[in-house]
Amino acid sequence: MGALMVDLLDVLRDVSPRVALAWGGWLLAGVALALWHVKARHLERARVLQRQAAARLARARPASGVRPPRPPRPPQPDAFGELEALIDSAPEAGAISRRPGD
Repeated sequence: MGALMVDLLDVLRDVSPRVALAWGGWLLAGVALALWHVKARHLERARVLQRQAAARLARARPASGVRPPRPPRPPQPDAFGELEALIDSAPEAGAISRRPGD
């Protein structure tokens, strides 16, 4: 185990200070982003819970079994009225030839 630590320290001594500084900055930026993400996730969760609670309060329902009156339905059109009008206005059956080819 001790030899491994010596080897690692030798490798770190060979790394230029500029590369070590860049790696340290990269690591610091990654840690900052990770912490920011964790904080933002908790804040977003709190906002969602607040919106859900507000929505529940806004949906106040009346007591069970009590319904508001329904508006009256518009009258249904006469299903056979148009057909009757077409039949009444049709010409006499004798004047129309119903043979194929006419």
